[in-house]
Amino acid sequence: MFRDKIGSIVEVYINNMVVKSRKEEGHVVDLIEMFKILRPHKLCLNTNKCTFGVGARKFLRNQSDLIEEIVKHIIIQVKRVPIISIPERLVGIDAHLSKIESHLDIKNPNEVRMLGIYGPQGVGKSTLAKVFYYKHFSEFECSSFVECIRERIKGKHEIVEVQKALLSEILGDLSSIALYNQEEGAKMIEDVLSSKRVLLVLDDVANKQQLEKLAGGFHWFGPGSRIIITTQKAKLLHNYKVHFTYKMKGMNPAEAVQLFSWFRVSEKMSTSSMYTMM
Repeated sequence: MFRDKIGSIVEVYINNMVVKSRKEEGHVVDLIEMFKILRPHKLCLNTNKCTFGVGARKFLRNQSDLIEEIVKHIIIQVKRVPIISIPERLVGIDAHLSKIESHLDIKNPNEVRMLGIYGPQGVGKSTLAKVFYYKHFSEFECSSFVECIRERIKGKHEIVEVQKALLSEILGDLSSIALYNQEEGAKMIEDVLSSKRVLLVLDDVANKQQLEKLAGGFHWFGPGSRIIITTQKAKLLHNYKVHFTYKMKGMNPAEAVQLFSWFRVSEKMSTSSMYTMM
């Protein structure tokens, strides 16, 4: 759209554009030309962010602030890429994923929705939550995946460390977070997240206290937020009154055969490679 004009009368940045003119008297003509380009594409400018008639010297100072903002944005996005392990071969996961996506309906920007995934240990609850998280985290303002909560919280003091981990992932800076007790941590989580559209996964929750100190209620989160809880205890989810619960079941016979066949093929390939190397 701006290809012929970039470098001559316009510069385009992330969410910003600058119309520049060599002489003050020609600035209005350049602006009219840019509006003519925008109009066929039905693009509108945010009048609250528009500034006209800014001199080059003042703009260069503002431009340095803009560049700093862009760099910070890029750093935050890079930091947000989740480092979570997902098994290489996921048999039957798509059907489960489709069902929880339907319940969570992330395209709805107004509601806060909470989903609980329950089932016995090793059935794939955490894996399902990871797949959803990895697929959708970039669609939220901020996100956090808190793993293995049952193992990490074995006493009343360990929950503070988990609260710190959650906040550091949201804020991107662990050094600035000082918490002295779980009540203070719960208040800070609420204060930080209540104005944000957040995707939060609490993995392997064991009891109500852990939920209360990490996700105390729907009012803790901004509009459009989605919270996923995985647990072995269906009763915990019902008592906590989550919006939806999803029972994670084991593989059906067809899926088990498919997984077994894949392992057999992998095993044969490894053996064949070994003989070749010998």
